[in-house]
Amino acid sequence: MPVQERVHHELARGFDSWGRFVARNPRKVLVTSLFFFITLFAGCLRLRPENRSYYLWVPTDSKAYRDWKYVEDRFGIQGHNLVFYARAKSGNIFDFDGITQLMRAHRFTVNLQTEVRGETVKFTDACKRLAEFDDPDYDSDKQCHTPSLLSLWNYEENTLIGSKTPILDKLTALHQFTNVESFAANVVFEERDDGSKKVVSAEAVALVFPLRSETGASYDIQPAWNDGVAGVVDRDVVEVFRFSNRSFDDEVGRLVSGDIPLFALGMFIITLFVSLTLGPPTSLHRSRVLLGVMAIANVLLAVGAGFGISALAGVRFPVIAALLPLILLGVQVDSVIIFVDNLNAEPPTDPLEERVGKAVSRAGPAVLVTALTTVTAFATSVSTVMPAVAMFASFAAISFALAFAVANTFFLALLVLDEQRLQAGRISFAPCLRAPGAHTTDAAPPVVALPAADVRVAAAPPPRRSRSNKPEDVKDPNRTQRLIRTYYAPTILSLPVAALIVLAFVTVAALSASVFSRVELGLPIEDVLPDVSYLRDALTFHKRFFGGQTAFAQVVMRGENFEREATRDAYRRARRSIVDLPFVTHVAPDWLTRYEFWRAMKGHSSEEGHFLDGLHDFLGEIGNTVFQDDVVCDRESSCKHPSDVRYFVIYPSGSGAQIEQLALRAQIERELRAEGFDSAFVFEEGFLTAESDEAAVYLTWTNLVYALVAIFGIMLIFNPLPIAFWITVCVALIDVDLVGAIWAVGLKLNSITYVNLVMAVGLSVDYCVHIAHTFNDAHNGALADAAPGQIVHAKDSAAYALVTMGASVIKGGVTTVLGVLVIAFASSVVFRTFFAMISFTVLLGLLHGIVLLPILLAYVTVLPPWCCAKRAHAGGEASAKPSGLGRPVPESV
Repeated sequence: MPVQERVHHELARGFDSWGRFVARNPRKVLVTSLFFFITLFAGCLRLRPENRSYYLWVPTDSKAYRDWKYVEDRFGIQGHNLVFYARAKSGNIFDFDGITQLMRAHRFTVNLQTEVRGETVKFTDACKRLAEFDDPDYDSDKQCHTPSLLSLWNYEENTLIGSKTPILDKLTALHQFTNVESFAANVVFEERDDGSKKVVSAEAVALVFPLRSETGASYDIQPAWNDGVAGVVDRDVVEVFRFSNRSFDDEVGRLVSGDIPLFALGMFIITLFVSLTLGPPTSLHRSRVLLGVMAIANVLLAVGAGFGISALAGVRFPVIAALLPLILLGVQVDSVIIFVDNLNAEPPTDPLEERVGKAVSRAGPAVLVTALTTVTAFATSVSTVMPAVAMFASFAAISFALAFAVANTFFLALLVLDEQRLQAGRISFAPCLRAPGAHTTDAAPPVVALPAADVRVAAAPPPRRSRSNKPEDVKDPNRTQRLIRTYYAPTILSLPVAALIVLAFVTVAALSASVFSRVELGLPIEDVLPDVSYLRDALTFHKRFFGGQTAFAQVVMRGENFEREATRDAYRRARRSIVDLPFVTHVAPDWLTRYEFWRAMKGHSSEEGHFLDGLHDFLGEIGNTVFQDDVVCDRESSCKHPSDVRYFVIYPSGSGAQIEQLALRAQIERELRAEGFDSAFVFEEGFLTAESDEAAVYLTWTNLVYALVAIFGIMLIFNPLPIAFWITVCVALIDVDLVGAIWAVGLKLNSITYVNLVMAVGLSVDYCVHIAHTFNDAHNGALADAAPGQIVHAKDSAAYALVTMGASVIKGGVTTVLGVLVIAFASSVVFRTFFAMISFTVLLGLLHGIVLLPILLAYVTVLPPWCCAKRAHAGGEASAKPSGLGRPVPESV
C-alpha cells in the first residue's frame, strides 16, 4: 500500500474511533472542550492593540526602517506634534483678521488643560522644551517650544494691534532668514528693485506645536486639543483643519468600533443561512436551527482562544485582525456543513455510534488537510518583515488551528446531541419539547453502553462495504445533487467542453500574469481611515496645499571629527552640493554654520584642536537651544566630541508616498559619499512608505511561493503525486487570477492585498481538497472492489466527487460570501478591499474546485480509458486494470 493510502487509512481509523468516542460521551466532550477553550479565552485580557502606521506597514529589513530606528536611538524620539492648518476665505491669511485667528488658536493651545483618568493634564506638561533655565523670574509657561510666524509679535494679540511695522514687512524680513514657503501655502511675492522679494500674500498657514514625547501627558492632551481647537476661531474668516500623531490611533479605533455592527450583521447572516440549510427549515424536528446557531459559538471559541494565545505570546493586535472572526466563521462553516452532510448520508437505521464514526472518518481527513493548508499558508507569513502582516498571520494561524480542534470536539458533541434530539422527535429550536406528529419509528436505536471488551470491538472500523464511483449509485440525492448528476457533470466532463474549459482557464491566467506590471503600488494612509474623518480632511488639505511642496529630510552624519578643518571643509562642500541639486528648495540653518558665527561674535580663537571648546555654551544659550536636538554629545564633557550631527534639507515631496522619493534620497547620499561621508545617510518619513511600496512585489511573490511549496508538501503526505500536483496548480492559478482581478477593479498592490493574496492560498485550497479527497477515496474504493478485468474510469470518479461533494462545497462558498458581503458597506477602503479580495477568492476557488480540477482529475490523473480498455481485453497474464495512481494492478489482486 502506498504511503499516502496508509496515512489516509490510519487517519480514517483514528477519526472513526474519535467519532465513536464522542457519540458515546457527547456531554463530557462538550463540557471539557468548553472549559478548555474558555480558559484560553482569558489570555485576551493581555491583548494590546497596535495602530502605529510606520511600525505596522514598513519592512523591518528596509534601509529606511534601519535609518529611522537609528535616528530615534541617537537623536531621541521626535515626539508628537499638534498641527493646525488655517486657510483664509479672503484669499490672504497674512492680513490682520487671519493673523488674529492664528493668535486665538495659539492661545487656546498653550492654555489648554483637560481631565484624563481623574488627573489634570496641561499643555505645559506635554510641550517640548528646548532648555531648562535657572532664572527664577523666567515665565515657565513660555518654556514651551512653539515656533511659528507668531513669534514676530511675541505671540500676543496686543503686540499685533500696536505694531508699527506692517505685517507683510515683518514677514518679508523673516523671509531673508528662513523660507516663508516652509509654513505657508501659495505664497505670492513681489520683486523689488534690488532683486529681493517682498511677501504679498499667502492662502494658508500651518502652525506646529511640538510635544516632548509620544507617551504620557503628550499623548493624553491630544484628543482634547483635536476636539476644541477648531471651535475657537471664526469660521467665517478662516477654514481650519487639524491633526496630531494620536489622531491616527483614535480614528482607526473609531473605525473598528463603528463597523462592529456590520461585522455582527455578517455573522448573523451566516448563522441564519446555516441554520436554514442544515436541515429542512419547515420541519420542527428535522431542521437543525439550534445547531446552526451554535456554529457561531464554535467560531467565537476558536477566535477567543486563538487571540488569547497570541496575546499571551506577546503578539500585538493590528486593526485588520478585527475581520478574523467574520472570515473564520465563513470558512469554518464549511467544516460544519461537511460534518452534517456526511452524517445525513449514513443510513438512519444504523446505530448512531456507527453513523458518527463513519461520517467523521470520511469528513475528518479532508477537514484536517484543509485546516493544515490554511494554517500553513498563514504560518509562512509569520516571519515576514512586514509587522502588520506577521501579526495578522499569527492571529489567523493560531485561530484556524484551534477552529479545527473546536469543530472536532465542541461542535461534534453538539452534532451528536442534536442527532439524538432528532431521533427523539424533539423540536430543533426547543429540544426539551416534542414536535407534534413526530415519528421515531424510523430512528436509529439508542446507543447502548457496551462492556469494555465490546467497546474495543465497536471502535474498530466496520466491515468494508462494496464501494462505487458511479454517480448514479448515489443514494437519495437531493435536488442539487440530481442537477449536478444529470446536467452539470456530464457537460463539463465531456471531452470537447473540457478542452475548451482548460483553454479558457489557461488564457485567463496568462492575461492575469501579463497585467501584473500594470498594477499600481501603494497604501495611502487615507485608505486605513474612516471615509468621514477630520484626519482624512486634514491630510487631503495637506496634500493639496503643502504635500506637493516640501518635505524635511534629515542629513545624518555619524562619527565625524569636527575638530579637523578638513572635516568641516568637506561638510561645507557637501552642503553646497546638496543646495545645488535641482530639486532642493532650501537647506535649513545648521548647527555648524551658526556655531562658527557665534565663535566669531565671541572672539574665540581658531586654534586647531580647540574648535569645539565652546559648543556646550553655544547650545545652552537662548536662541541656539534649537540645535540641541541636532548634536549628539556628552554634555558633561562639554560636548567636545559629538558622535552624531544632522541638519535638514527641504525639497518637493509630492504625496510623500511615492517610490520616486527613494531616487531623491540616492542623489543626496551620492553628494555625501563624494566628500568622504560614507557612513552618512538621509532620512525622511516618506521613505518608510516608499520602501513599503517598493517591497510589496517581492514580499508578495516570495511568500506566495513559500506557501505553495508548503501546501504541495502537505498534499503529498495525504494524496498521490498527481492529485497533489493538480491541487497546487489550481491554487497557484487562483492567486495569479487574483492579480488580474486586482488590476481589473482598480485596487493597488500593497500590504492589504498582500495579506489577502497569502490568505487566498489557505482559503481557496479548501474547495479543491474536498473534491480531490472525495475523488481519490471513490476511485480507490471502486478499484479495490472491482472485479478482475473491470475498468474503473477516472471520469466516473470525478463525476461522483462532484455529485457527492459539489453541493457542500458550493454551500460553503456561498456562506463565506454572505458573511463578508456586509464588509462591502464598511467605512474604510481597507475593509472594502478585504470584501473584494475574499469574494474573488471564493469565486475563483469555486471555479477551480468544481470546474477545472474535476477535468484535470478525470483526464490527466490516471491512464486514459482507451489505453486501459485495450489492455483489459487482451487477456492473459499481461491483462491489467488502472489504479487511482496510474499504476497497473494485476487481475490476481
